Amino acid sequence: METKKLEQSLDNVLSEYSERIRSIFPEGSSDPVNSSDLCEIGRQTFYALDSFKKEIIDFLKDA
Repeated sequence: METKKLEQSLDNVLSEYSERIRSIFPEGSSDPVNSSDLCEIGRQTFYALDSFKKEIIDFLKDA
């Protein structure tokens, strides 16, 4: 895998993360945050970091 492809893959992960978070928590909302919201943010962050890990490991295996 080329460095450019890794960068593109990581950009895609970030884009998906951003879209998910914005769809769950609209910007400018005045709704209070609760513990379920924090759990969902944690879950989505974990998924994004796990995807980053997989992409980086695949990149290093191909190097």
